[in-house]
Amino acid sequence: MSRGKKVDIEKYLTNIEDYLKIGCSLPEACSLGHIPYTTVKDYYDNDQNIRNKIECWKNNVFSVARRSVYVGMQEDPKLALEFLKNKKSDEFGTKEKKELSGEIELKNININFVKPNDK
Repeated sequence: MSRGKKVDIEKYLTNIEDYLKIGCSLPEACSLGHIPYTTVKDYYDNDQNIRNKIECWKNNVFSVARRSVYVGMQEDPKLALEFLKNKKSDEFGTKEKKELSGEIELKNININFVKPNDK
Protein backbone atom coordinates (compact mmCIF):
# COMPACT_ATOMS: atom_id res chain seq x y z
CA MET A 1 0.00 0.00 0.00
CA SER A 2 2.78 2.42 0.69
CA ARG A 3 4.82 3.59 -2.26
CA GLY A 4 8.33 2.40 -1.53
CA LYS A 5 9.57 2.18 2.04
CA LYS A 6 7.77 0.21 4.72
CA VAL A 7 5.81 2.33 7.15
CA ASP A 8 4.62 1.72 10.69
CA ILE A 9 0.94 2.41 10.10
CA GLU A 10 0.07 1.84 13.76
CA LYS A 11 2.48 4.62 14.73
CA TYR A 12 0.86 6.87 12.13
CA LEU A 13 -2.58 6.06 13.50
CA THR A 14 -1.41 6.80 17.04
CA ASN A 15 -0.21 10.23 15.82
CA ILE A 16 -3.61 11.16 14.36
CA GLU A 17 -6.01 9.46 16.80
CA ASP A 18 -6.48 12.42 19.16
CA TYR A 19 -6.94 14.86 16.29
CA LEU A 20 -9.65 12.69 14.75
CA LYS A 21 -11.36 12.33 18.13
CA ILE A 22 -11.73 16.11 18.46
CA GLY A 23 -13.36 16.43 15.06
CA CYS A 24 -10.51 17.02 12.60
CA SER A 25 -10.86 15.65 9.11
CA LEU A 26 -8.39 12.97 8.03
CA PRO A 27 -6.27 15.44 6.01
CA GLU A 28 -6.20 17.87 8.96
CA ALA A 29 -5.26 15.13 11.41
CA CYS A 30 -2.43 13.95 9.16
CA SER A 31 -1.13 17.48 8.78
CA LEU A 32 -1.24 18.14 12.53
CA GLY A 33 0.30 14.71 13.23
CA HIS A 34 3.09 15.36 10.73
CA ILE A 35 2.42 12.23 8.72
CA PRO A 36 1.76 11.80 4.98
CA TYR A 37 -1.95 11.91 4.22
CA THR A 38 -1.59 9.86 1.01
CA THR A 39 -0.07 6.94 2.91
CA VAL A 40 -2.82 6.90 5.52
CA LYS A 41 -5.45 7.33 2.79
CA ASP A 42 -4.05 4.30 0.94
CA TYR A 43 -4.37 2.19 4.09
CA TYR A 44 -7.82 3.65 4.78
CA ASP A 45 -9.03 2.74 1.29
CA ASN A 46 -7.59 -0.78 1.35
CA ASP A 47 -7.84 -2.00 4.95
CA GLN A 48 -11.29 -2.41 6.51
CA ASN A 49 -9.92 -2.55 10.09
CA ILE A 50 -8.05 0.73 9.68
CA ARG A 51 -11.10 2.32 8.04
CA ASN A 52 -13.26 1.18 10.98
CA LYS A 53 -10.80 2.62 13.53
CA ILE A 54 -10.62 5.97 11.77
CA GLU A 55 -14.41 6.22 11.37
CA CYS A 56 -14.90 5.33 15.03
CA TRP A 57 -12.46 8.06 16.09
CA LYS A 58 -14.11 10.58 13.77
CA ASN A 59 -17.49 9.89 15.42
CA ASN A 60 -16.09 10.29 18.93
CA VAL A 61 -16.66 14.05 19.01
CA PHE A 62 -20.37 13.52 18.35
CA SER A 63 -20.64 10.94 21.13
CA VAL A 64 -19.01 13.34 23.57
CA ALA A 65 -21.32 16.16 22.47
CA ARG A 66 -24.42 13.97 22.85
CA ARG A 67 -23.29 12.92 26.32
CA SER A 68 -22.82 16.57 27.28
CA VAL A 69 -26.27 17.45 25.99
CA TYR A 70 -27.77 14.53 27.93
CA VAL A 71 -26.10 15.60 31.19
CA GLY A 72 -27.01 19.24 30.55
CA MET A 73 -30.68 18.38 29.97
CA GLN A 74 -30.86 16.70 33.36
CA GLU A 75 -29.62 19.88 35.01
CA ASP A 76 -31.44 22.47 32.88
CA PRO A 77 -35.04 21.90 31.68
CA LYS A 78 -34.70 24.78 29.20
CA LEU A 79 -31.93 22.88 27.45
CA ALA A 80 -34.18 19.81 27.31
CA LEU A 81 -36.95 21.82 25.67
CA GLU A 82 -34.51 23.36 23.19
CA PHE A 83 -33.29 19.86 22.33
CA LEU A 84 -36.84 18.69 21.73
CA LYS A 85 -37.64 21.73 19.57
CA ASN A 86 -34.70 20.85 17.33
CA LYS A 87 -35.09 17.06 17.31
CA LYS A 88 -38.90 16.85 17.20
CA SER A 89 -39.87 20.22 15.76
CA ASP A 90 -43.20 18.89 14.46
CA GLU A 91 -44.27 18.16 18.03
CA PHE A 92 -42.35 20.68 20.15
CA GLY A 93 -41.44 23.47 17.71
CA THR A 94 -43.04 26.88 17.73
CA LYS A 95 -46.12 26.93 15.58
CA GLU A 96 -46.46 29.92 13.29
CA LYS A 97 -49.41 31.08 11.28
CA LYS A 98 -48.50 32.95 8.15
CA GLU A 99 -50.80 35.08 6.10
CA LEU A 100 -49.97 35.84 2.54
CA SER A 101 -51.06 38.95 0.72
CA GLY A 102 -50.26 40.47 -2.59
CA GLU A 103 -51.18 40.12 -6.20
CA ILE A 104 -50.90 37.21 -8.55
CA GLU A 105 -50.34 37.91 -12.20
CA LEU A 106 -51.70 35.36 -14.62
CA LYS A 107 -50.30 35.25 -18.12
CA ASN A 108 -51.16 33.17 -21.16
CA ILE A 109 -53.99 31.22 -19.64
CA ASN A 110 -56.56 29.65 -21.94
CA ILE A 111 -59.88 28.92 -20.35
CA ASN A 112 -62.51 26.96 -22.21
CA PHE A 113 -66.01 27.12 -20.82
CA VAL A 114 -68.19 24.14 -21.50
CA LYS A 115 -71.90 24.78 -21.54
CA PRO A 116 -73.91 22.02 -19.91
CA ASN A 117 -76.35 20.20 -22.12
CA ASP A 118 -79.85 21.57 -21.81
CA LYS A 119 -82.34 18.80 -21.15
